[in-house]
Amino acid sequence: MTRRFALAGQLARWSATVFLAGLAALVLSSGAAAQEDEQLRGRIEYESVRLYSGGATDIAARLQIARRQVMVMRALGPRRARGPGAPWRFIGPEQIADPWRGPVAGRVSAIAIHPRNPAVLYIGGAQGGVWKSEDRGASWTPLTDYECSLAMGSIAIDPVNPDIIYAGTGEQHFSGDSYYGCGMLRSVDGGTTWQEQGTSVFRAAGRGFPALSSTR
Repeated sequence: MTRRFALAGQLARWSATVFLAGLAALVLSSGAAAQEDEQLRGRIEYESVRLYSGGATDIAARLQIARRQVMVMRALGPRRARGPGAPWRFIGPEQIADPWRGPVAGRVSAIAIHPRNPAVLYIGGAQGGVWKSEDRGASWTPLTDYECSLAMGSIAIDPVNPDIIYAGTGEQHFSGDSYYGCGMLRSVDGGTTWQEQGTSVFRAAGRGFPALSSTR
């Protein structure tokens, strides 16, 4: 009789252990599912702010831009290197010595060349703002250190008046350290001063400008 009660006690303890293990697994599974749901909701919210009010991208506008780019490339004609296998030449800036990861360099997310003076270049850093070179890249000057955002996604120069420059803030390359922007920056004096554009639309929307095109 005593042995029977002992066996029953062991079975009860084993059943309780199995029940608790199953309950713990269920709780963990529910927690993981809730986390996945939260991530999915966040992803949907992230994508939705980048759509038009109708819930879709403007395909016609994208096709128009693509056709325009094809026309420009055809007008330029075939391009050849300056010589057989002409190598790329590093023009800067120099890398930074990181004590944990070694030499590192920031991302350049945008570049624009002056339409009338190829010695004048503009680049936009992923987190470094807009920079300008007037000597074909030999030296660079920062232009937007004190503007609303240093995250740059695109740059465009007005083809009629090259002193007018547009810089789209916010980098949308989905890296581990990409940042939203604050709207559009516009300069009418070759980058010396800047004015924020569209802040009521873009500042709180969490958007960036992966591409800009000036067609005026």
